[in-house]
Amino acid sequence: MAKLFQLEHKAVLATPTGAFSQVLSKVFMNLDKILPAFYAVIVPITIQVVVGVTFIGILYGWVAAIQLLLFAAYTYVAYLAAKLAAKRNKDMMTVMFSEWGKILVICVVNL
Repeated sequence: MAKLFQLEHKAVLATPTGAFSQVLSKVFMNLDKILPAFYAVIVPITIQVVVGVTFIGILYGWVAAIQLLLFAAYTYVAYLAAKLAAKRNKDMMTVMFSEWGKILVICVVNL
């Protein structure tokens, strides 16, 4: 967030119309989703994995290692899928910013 306020005036003016305001709105709209997601999803899953691996490790020994490997493989595949989705979303947002800028320019010219 601090980085946005450290941008030079030229960088802000050179940004396509609508892109800067869209970035600001995305930052503020997503702040209220990050922490609840962290406490509602990431922390409980981590606790469940630790408890599950410990419990299975005590009861079955080496089976816990297989469980941990499967969990690590699943996490890696989910990470790759999220990375691809983020790239696709970034590309779509770039196109949307470009079109939004064109619409605003047309609206301003027609005023």
